[in-house]
Amino acid sequence: MFEEKNLLYLLTILECIEKISIYSGNISSPQAFLEANDQMNFNASNNLLIAIGEESKKIDLNLKLRYPNFPWS
Repeated sequence: MFEEKNLLYLLTILECIEKISIYSGNISSPQAFLEANDQMNFNASNNLLIAIGEESKKIDLNLKLRYPNFPWS
């Protein structure tokens, strides 16, 4: 089967997505998002997107091949 670590990677990705949703949920425009909390929301979201990319690279290739319709990149 797949490595147990895949679950950890996927949960981390989901946590990052949830945090980005929280940080951007009440924002009405891109400019407002950039300026919110002295750019703290923007910077945090940017770092979370980087974390999502890093975690997705760790996921077992066999799992990615089993679900080819999911945009892993």
